[in-house]
Amino acid sequence: MRHHAPFPVLAGGTRHAEGESVSFLLARRADLHHQSTQPMPRTKNPPPDPEVPPSLARAAGTVPSTRSVDARSLLLVEADVDNRESIAEALQSEAFRVHPLATAAEALKVLDGPRCPSLILLDLSTPGLGGRELLAAVALRPDRDRFRIILMSAAPEAEALATRPCVVEVLHKPFALEKLLAAVRRHA
Repeated sequence: MRHHAPFPVLAGGTRHAEGESVSFLLARRADLHHQSTQPMPRTKNPPPDPEVPPSLARAAGTVPSTRSVDARSLLLVEADVDNRESIAEALQSEAFRVHPLATAAEALKVLDGPRCPSLILLDLSTPGLGGRELLAAVALRPDRDRFRIILMSAAPEAEALATRPCVVEVLHKPFALEKLLAAVRRHA
């Protein structure tokens, strides 16, 4: 009596399921490769935001396709050096990788990098390109759904920004570090 292996062995030791020919397997492999090399369709960008300079809006629409989001990585955009250092230290003690930055312009460069943080802690009063402009630039990005933003501000109008795309929470300054850590745990 002859014993048959459950999967026939091809030249070179490759096994395939019973009934699938070598030409079928090669055609399926070529089709999968073709699908993986096709560009993803671009979604239509939302209408321009008047708070975003045109050059920034153009830059926000160009996102490399090889990027990945790092769930334990945070982008901390805080203008005050002492606040930035104490918040970064507290987050690092919770095993988060923190990218502490002073300006929103620096944040945009990180967001366009190969490994971008999933959560952004944003001080609205950053100098130069401000927090509002960064919010608007993130809202214009085709990959905006990848980001969650926690706003940090002493300004009373910050609550009105809670409905902006990507904003998941607003923390009013001054706040206890434990309150910030709880918010980060909820949204990271």
